[in-house]
Amino acid sequence: MMDKDSIDTILASHGTAPLRAAIAEAMANDGLVGVPSFMQVTDLEGYMPNRRRLSGRFHTESALHFAEYVEKHKEEGAAVFINTDNMKATGVLNLGSPEAPGHSDNLAVLSKRATPEYSALLQIANGAAKSQRDVAEFIEDWQLNITCADDTDEIPNKQAIAAVRSITIEALKRQEATEEKLSASKSAFESVQATSKEKIPTLIEFKCNPYNDLPEQVFRVRVGILTTDKPQLVLRIAMLDKHKQQMGEDFKSEIETVMSHDLVPVYLGEYGDCDQMYRR
Repeated sequence: MMDKDSIDTILASHGTAPLRAAIAEAMANDGLVGVPSFMQVTDLEGYMPNRRRLSGRFHTESALHFAEYVEKHKEEGAAVFINTDNMKATGVLNLGSPEAPGHSDNLAVLSKRATPEYSALLQIANGAAKSQRDVAEFIEDWQLNITCADDTDEIPNKQAIAAVRSITIEALKRQEATEEKLSASKSAFESVQATSKEKIPTLIEFKCNPYNDLPEQVFRVRVGILTTDKPQLVLRIAMLDKHKQQMGEDFKSEIETVMSHDLVPVYLGEYGDCDQMYRR
Protein backbone atom coordinates (compact mmCIF):
# COMPACT_ATOMS: atom_id res chain seq x y z
CA MET A 1 0.00 0.00 0.00
CA MET A 2 1.33 3.43 -0.94
CA ASP A 3 1.65 5.98 1.83
CA LYS A 4 0.57 9.65 1.60
CA ASP A 5 4.02 10.86 0.53
CA SER A 6 4.08 8.40 -2.38
CA ILE A 7 0.63 9.53 -3.57
CA ASP A 8 1.64 13.23 -3.33
CA THR A 9 4.79 12.45 -5.35
CA ILE A 10 2.76 10.82 -8.13
CA LEU A 11 0.29 13.71 -8.21
CA ALA A 12 3.10 16.24 -8.32
CA SER A 13 4.76 14.48 -11.25
CA HIS A 14 1.74 15.19 -13.44
CA GLY A 15 2.21 18.97 -13.03
CA THR A 16 -0.60 21.48 -12.63
CA ALA A 17 -2.58 20.59 -15.78
CA PRO A 18 -5.13 18.38 -13.93
CA LEU A 19 -5.58 21.06 -11.24
CA ARG A 20 -6.16 23.80 -13.81
CA ALA A 21 -8.72 21.64 -15.58
CA ALA A 22 -10.50 20.93 -12.29
CA ILE A 23 -10.63 24.63 -11.40
CA ALA A 24 -12.01 25.55 -14.83
CA GLU A 25 -14.73 22.91 -14.46
CA ALA A 26 -15.58 24.11 -10.93
CA MET A 27 -15.88 27.73 -12.07
CA ALA A 28 -18.36 26.65 -14.71
CA ASN A 29 -20.46 24.72 -12.18
CA ASP A 30 -20.69 25.07 -8.38
CA GLY A 31 -17.37 26.86 -7.76
CA LEU A 32 -15.98 24.13 -5.47
CA VAL A 33 -12.87 22.07 -6.08
CA GLY A 34 -10.65 19.77 -4.03
CA VAL A 35 -6.97 20.79 -4.11
CA PRO A 36 -4.11 18.57 -2.81
CA SER A 37 -2.52 20.01 0.30
CA PHE A 38 0.90 20.41 -1.34
CA MET A 39 -0.46 22.66 -4.10
CA GLN A 40 -1.02 26.40 -3.79
CA VAL A 41 -3.42 28.48 -5.88
CA THR A 42 -1.98 31.92 -6.66
CA ASP A 43 -4.13 34.88 -7.70
CA LEU A 44 -2.43 36.82 -10.50
CA GLU A 45 -4.84 39.76 -10.41
CA GLY A 46 -2.15 41.98 -8.93
CA TYR A 47 -0.02 41.45 -12.03
CA MET A 48 -2.80 42.15 -14.53
CA PRO A 49 -3.24 45.60 -16.18
CA ASN A 50 -6.73 45.90 -14.62
CA ARG A 51 -8.69 44.33 -11.79
CA ARG A 52 -11.37 41.77 -12.62
CA ARG A 53 -14.07 43.84 -10.89
CA LEU A 54 -14.52 46.78 -8.55
CA SER A 55 -14.37 46.16 -4.81
CA GLY A 56 -13.45 48.32 -1.85
CA ARG A 57 -14.82 50.69 0.77
CA PHE A 58 -15.41 54.42 0.35
CA HIS A 59 -15.99 56.33 3.61
CA THR A 60 -17.21 59.91 4.00
CA GLU A 61 -19.04 62.23 6.38
CA SER A 62 -20.63 64.16 3.52
CA ALA A 63 -24.11 63.04 2.43
CA LEU A 64 -23.64 64.81 -0.92
CA HIS A 65 -20.37 63.02 -1.71
CA PHE A 66 -21.88 59.74 -0.55
CA ALA A 67 -24.79 60.14 -2.95
CA GLU A 68 -22.51 61.13 -5.84
CA TYR A 69 -20.26 58.11 -5.30
CA VAL A 70 -23.17 55.66 -4.99
CA GLU A 71 -24.87 56.89 -8.14
CA LYS A 72 -21.63 56.87 -10.13
CA HIS A 73 -20.47 53.38 -9.10
CA LYS A 74 -23.75 51.51 -8.55
CA GLU A 75 -24.28 48.16 -10.26
CA GLU A 76 -27.39 46.02 -10.67
CA GLY A 77 -29.31 45.67 -7.42
CA ALA A 78 -27.39 48.41 -5.55
CA ALA A 79 -29.12 49.55 -2.36
CA VAL A 80 -28.52 51.79 0.66
CA PHE A 81 -29.10 50.56 4.23
CA ILE A 82 -29.40 53.01 7.14
CA ASN A 83 -28.55 52.00 10.70
CA THR A 84 -30.18 54.66 12.90
CA ASP A 85 -28.56 53.34 16.10
CA ASN A 86 -25.07 54.33 15.02
CA MET A 87 -26.13 56.95 12.43
CA LYS A 88 -24.41 55.15 9.57
CA ALA A 89 -25.56 54.48 6.00
CA THR A 90 -24.00 51.75 3.86
CA GLY A 91 -24.38 51.59 0.10
CA VAL A 92 -23.86 48.04 -1.20
CA LEU A 93 -22.97 48.79 -4.80
CA ASN A 94 -22.66 45.22 -6.12
CA LEU A 95 -25.50 43.56 -4.24
CA GLY A 96 -26.85 42.02 -7.43
CA SER A 97 -30.19 40.24 -7.70
CA PRO A 98 -31.62 36.84 -6.64
CA GLU A 99 -30.96 35.58 -10.16
CA ALA A 100 -27.44 37.02 -10.36
CA PRO A 101 -26.21 37.79 -6.80
CA GLY A 102 -23.19 40.03 -6.47
CA HIS A 103 -20.22 39.75 -4.12
CA SER A 104 -21.41 42.63 -1.86
CA ASP A 105 -17.84 43.80 -1.30
CA ASN A 106 -17.98 47.18 -3.05
CA LEU A 107 -19.26 49.56 -0.39
CA ALA A 108 -19.86 53.25 0.27
CA VAL A 109 -20.24 54.27 3.92
CA LEU A 110 -21.63 57.52 5.32
CA SER A 111 -21.04 58.19 9.03
CA LYS A 112 -22.58 61.12 10.83
CA ARG A 113 -20.33 62.87 13.34
CA ALA A 114 -22.00 64.32 16.43
CA THR A 115 -21.63 68.09 16.78
CA PRO A 116 -19.46 69.42 19.65
CA GLU A 117 -22.59 70.70 21.39
CA TYR A 118 -24.35 67.33 21.30
CA SER A 119 -21.18 65.47 22.32
CA ALA A 120 -20.80 67.76 25.34
CA LEU A 121 -24.45 67.18 26.30
CA LEU A 122 -24.11 63.37 26.10
CA GLN A 123 -20.94 63.48 28.18
CA ILE A 124 -22.43 65.54 31.03
CA ALA A 125 -26.02 64.20 31.00
CA ASN A 126 -25.30 60.46 31.08
CA GLY A 127 -26.87 59.70 34.47
CA ALA A 128 -23.52 59.52 36.27
CA ALA A 129 -22.62 61.69 39.25
CA LYS A 130 -20.84 64.92 38.29
CA SER A 131 -19.07 67.49 40.42
CA GLN A 132 -20.45 70.98 40.98
CA ARG A 133 -17.53 72.35 39.00
CA ASP A 134 -18.21 70.13 35.97
CA VAL A 135 -21.89 71.10 35.78
CA ALA A 136 -21.22 74.80 36.37
CA GLU A 137 -18.57 74.85 33.63
CA PHE A 138 -20.93 73.01 31.26
CA ILE A 139 -23.62 75.68 31.73
CA GLU A 140 -21.00 78.40 31.42
CA ASP A 141 -19.44 76.98 28.23
CA TRP A 142 -22.75 76.42 26.42
CA GLN A 143 -24.81 79.39 27.64
CA LEU A 144 -26.01 80.19 24.12
CA ASN A 145 -27.64 76.74 23.94
CA ILE A 146 -29.01 76.59 27.47
CA THR A 147 -32.10 77.78 29.36
CA CYS A 148 -32.28 76.93 33.08
CA ALA A 149 -35.36 76.72 35.27
CA ASP A 150 -36.70 75.35 38.53
CA ASP A 151 -40.16 73.89 39.06
CA THR A 152 -41.88 77.24 38.48
CA ASP A 153 -39.66 79.91 36.90
CA GLU A 154 -36.84 80.43 34.43
CA ILE A 155 -33.46 81.09 36.05
CA PRO A 156 -30.86 83.33 34.35
CA ASN A 157 -27.80 81.28 33.46
CA LYS A 158 -25.47 83.39 35.60
CA GLN A 159 -27.66 82.76 38.64
CA ALA A 160 -27.87 79.05 37.81
CA ILE A 161 -24.07 78.83 37.60
CA ALA A 162 -23.70 80.61 40.95
CA ALA A 163 -26.33 78.34 42.51
CA VAL A 164 -24.58 75.17 41.33
CA ARG A 165 -21.21 76.39 42.59
CA SER A 166 -22.58 77.35 46.03
CA ILE A 167 -24.56 74.19 46.86
CA THR A 168 -23.81 73.03 50.43
CA ILE A 169 -24.93 70.09 52.53
CA GLU A 170 -26.71 70.83 55.81
CA ALA A 171 -26.98 67.95 58.28
CA LEU A 172 -30.37 67.76 59.99
CA LYS A 173 -31.17 65.35 62.78
CA ARG A 174 -34.63 63.95 62.42
CA GLN A 175 -36.53 60.68 62.49
CA GLU A 176 -38.11 60.81 59.00
CA ALA A 177 -36.86 58.90 56.01
CA THR A 178 -37.88 60.96 53.00
CA GLU A 179 -36.58 61.51 49.51
CA GLU A 180 -37.32 64.61 47.47
CA LYS A 181 -35.87 66.15 44.30
CA LEU A 182 -33.14 68.03 46.16
CA SER A 183 -32.88 66.01 49.37
CA ALA A 184 -32.29 62.40 50.33
CA SER A 185 -32.29 60.64 53.73
CA LYS A 186 -29.09 58.91 54.85
CA SER A 187 -30.90 56.82 57.46
CA ALA A 188 -33.94 56.92 59.71
CA PHE A 189 -32.01 59.10 62.17
CA GLU A 190 -29.94 61.41 60.02
CA SER A 191 -30.94 63.16 56.84
CA VAL A 192 -29.19 65.73 54.68
CA GLN A 193 -30.50 68.49 52.49
CA ALA A 194 -28.92 70.37 49.59
CA THR A 195 -29.21 74.14 49.80
CA SER A 196 -27.82 77.13 47.94
CA LYS A 197 -27.98 80.90 48.22
CA GLU A 198 -29.47 81.04 44.70
CA LYS A 199 -32.31 79.10 43.09
CA ILE A 200 -31.02 75.68 42.12
CA PRO A 201 -32.04 74.65 38.56
CA THR A 202 -33.96 71.40 38.32
CA LEU A 203 -34.37 71.56 34.54
CA ILE A 204 -32.01 72.53 31.72
CA GLU A 205 -33.24 72.99 28.15
CA PHE A 206 -30.46 72.44 25.64
CA LYS A 207 -30.96 73.44 21.99
CA CYS A 208 -28.58 72.17 19.32
CA ASN A 209 -28.18 70.40 15.99
CA PRO A 210 -27.17 66.90 17.15
CA TYR A 211 -25.45 66.09 13.85
CA ASN A 212 -24.27 68.27 10.99
CA ASP A 213 -27.03 68.99 8.46
CA LEU A 214 -29.76 67.55 10.72
CA PRO A 215 -32.52 69.76 12.21
CA GLU A 216 -32.21 71.39 15.62
CA GLN A 217 -33.66 69.59 18.63
CA VAL A 218 -34.55 70.77 22.13
CA PHE A 219 -33.36 68.39 24.86
CA ARG A 220 -34.89 68.59 28.35
CA VAL A 221 -32.33 67.65 30.98
CA ARG A 222 -33.45 66.76 34.51
CA VAL A 223 -31.12 67.81 37.33
CA GLY A 224 -30.84 65.92 40.61
CA ILE A 225 -28.47 66.19 43.56
CA LEU A 226 -26.76 63.40 45.45
CA THR A 227 -26.28 64.53 49.04
CA THR A 228 -23.09 62.65 49.88
CA ASP A 229 -20.20 64.13 51.87
CA LYS A 230 -19.68 66.45 48.93
CA PRO A 231 -22.72 67.38 46.82
CA GLN A 232 -22.78 65.81 43.38
CA LEU A 233 -25.23 66.42 40.54
CA VAL A 234 -26.86 63.91 38.22
CA LEU A 235 -28.08 65.07 34.80
CA ARG A 236 -30.35 62.92 32.65
CA ILE A 237 -31.85 63.62 29.21
CA ALA A 238 -35.60 63.06 29.23
CA MET A 239 -37.00 60.81 26.45
CA LEU A 240 -33.60 60.30 24.84
CA ASP A 241 -34.82 57.27 22.85
CA LYS A 242 -37.52 59.41 21.25
CA HIS A 243 -34.89 61.97 20.24
CA LYS A 244 -32.73 59.24 18.71
CA GLN A 245 -35.69 57.91 16.75
CA GLN A 246 -36.32 61.36 15.33
CA MET A 247 -32.64 61.74 14.41
CA GLY A 248 -32.82 58.46 12.51
CA GLU A 249 -35.85 59.66 10.53
CA ASP A 250 -34.09 62.96 9.79
CA PHE A 251 -30.99 61.06 8.65
CA LYS A 252 -33.05 58.92 6.28
CA SER A 253 -34.79 62.02 4.88
CA GLU A 254 -31.42 63.70 4.31
CA ILE A 255 -30.13 60.75 2.26
CA GLU A 256 -33.34 60.45 0.25
CA THR A 257 -33.17 64.17 -0.51
CA VAL A 258 -29.64 64.06 -1.97
CA MET A 259 -30.09 60.76 -3.81
CA SER A 260 -32.16 59.69 -6.78
CA HIS A 261 -34.40 57.44 -4.69
CA ASP A 262 -35.98 55.83 -7.76
CA LEU A 263 -32.59 54.60 -8.97
CA VAL A 264 -31.14 53.36 -5.65
CA PRO A 265 -33.59 52.18 -2.97
CA VAL A 266 -33.04 53.27 0.64
CA TYR A 267 -33.91 50.94 3.53
CA LEU A 268 -33.90 51.35 7.32
CA GLY A 269 -31.74 48.55 8.70
CA GLU A 270 -28.27 47.03 8.43
CA TYR A 271 -27.05 44.68 5.71
CA GLY A 272 -24.56 41.90 6.46
CA ASP A 273 -23.28 39.44 3.87
CA CYS A 274 -23.78 35.96 5.34
CA ASP A 275 -20.85 34.45 3.43
CA GLN A 276 -18.47 37.04 4.88
CA MET A 277 -19.86 36.50 8.39
CA TYR A 278 -19.30 32.74 8.14
CA ARG A 279 -15.64 33.31 7.24
CA ARG A 280 -14.94 35.26 10.44
